Amino acid sequence: MKKNIALMIVLAMILSMASCSAYNGKDNESTAGNQTDFGKTTNSDRVPADKNDNQTTTPGVESPTAEAEPTGTDDMNAGETLPQDNNTYIMYGDYSEGLAWIEYTNVSGDFLGCIDTTGKVVFQLPARGVEHIYQFKNGYSYLIYEDALKIIDTSGIITSTYTIDNNNNVVAYGEGFVLVENYRADFNSAGYTYNICDHIGTVIESFTLEEKESYYKFKYFGKGIFGYSIGSGNWEIYLPNCQEWISLGNGNFYFVDDVALMGIDYGLGFDSNGYRGKLQIIDSNGKIKEVVIPEDLGWVWEAGYIKDEICVLFEGSSNYLLSYNISDNSFSKIPDEYADKVIYDELSRTNLYDTLAFNNGFIALPMRGSDGCRYVMAFDKNWNPAFDPIKIGQNDSFSLSGERLVIKTSTKTTVYDMTGKVVFTSSDVGYSGITEYVENIVCVENEKFPTYLDANGQLLFDKIDMSNVTE
Repeated sequence: MKKNIALMIVLAMILSMASCSAYNGKDNESTAGNQTDFGKTTNSDRVPADKNDNQTTTPGVESPTAEAEPTGTDDMNAGETLPQDNNTYIMYGDYSEGLAWIEYTNVSGDFLGCIDTTGKVVFQLPARGVEHIYQFKNGYSYLIYEDALKIIDTSGIITSTYTIDNNNNVVAYGEGFVLVENYRADFNSAGYTYNICDHIGTVIESFTLEEKESYYKFKYFGKGIFGYSIGSGNWEIYLPNCQEWISLGNGNFYFVDDVALMGIDYGLGFDSNGYRGKLQIIDSNGKIKEVVIPEDLGWVWEAGYIKDEICVLFEGSSNYLLSYNISDNSFSKIPDEYADKVIYDELSRTNLYDTLAFNNGFIALPMRGSDGCRYVMAFDKNWNPAFDPIKIGQNDSFSLSGERLVIKTSTKTTVYDMTGKVVFTSSDVGYSGITEYVENIVCVENEKFPTYLDANGQLLFDKIDMSNVTE
């Protein structure tokens, strides 16, 4: 059920990243950008964040939730039995902007709460009727009901509410913004009005459409930017920074940073235009910058999004990776000695957003050694190896987030720092359900109690503090 913002390519690695179970009440047929959606039944699907009608992919930071279940323990924390309170925990999710959603029941009812990194419940609200919840992004989250969408801030205040029925809908949203659709008809006219609104419901911009076909698309592009397409690949996009609409022939981009990669322009061919390809980079004011890819860096490229001022490209004719650095306008190429060992077959089977992107200055790749065995290596932004290759099994998975590389086998999970040193293993801490790091905190799935470890494998907290909650 994983969906992501439409990109020009789908490249990537088979990294079956362990996740806590997602909180999904019903299939979500639309997607949104960088806030994970948790629904009402627990399963292991993960749905991304800012919601866009009729989109197939979204980037970014994906974070799982955990179903609270009994589990065996494997010792650092020795699988200790944590203090029990009066709550029965149903779900707990990864941290985002210092908060994690949890669901629990007690004698007073069924609640959704947000905990900080000390385990204190910052606020709670009734879980009844909530079908989806989203992680915090830009200070705001979304609560989805059958008949309404509500925006909530990090203190638990509902800042705005939007009706969902046959004539009203929210067709795209993210980071505290929404695109609201209203249908009105009378004897003389009928049509759709669309309002772009901020977190408190203030209308930023409006537009109308006389009719709406099934193939029309509405999309959130990040940074408060929305757009719509009525076919033929052409998009009308509103830029709030300059309060202007622009027309583009491409809507396959998303603002993770202040600039986004729209695509690669091959022009009419090298002989006709003097270049083989150009990166087309757009900023949040609609200004497009074209960067010529040097002739010695191949012929055919596929690229992901721009994150941490770096865009990673895959050169398809000779099979190697390169990157473009926005800050110094430079290209770098992975050394030939490593380019030949990257397992490109794996790169083609997972999403480029998740795989070919630097996280805190590093990228992890699957490699095939001269011995025929599978390895994982991490590289910095200049393609220098961060540490010696680590041998892994054919079916082992790995994930790199923040300053931690997590490698999972069928029997053990090992966490490494960015020098290749083992920080801890699942046997050390007594928990088998280690997932992946988000904000230097890892969620441990399938525990009876919301369980999180810090970067060194220590318990983040051993009890939930309900002192801030009033009935």
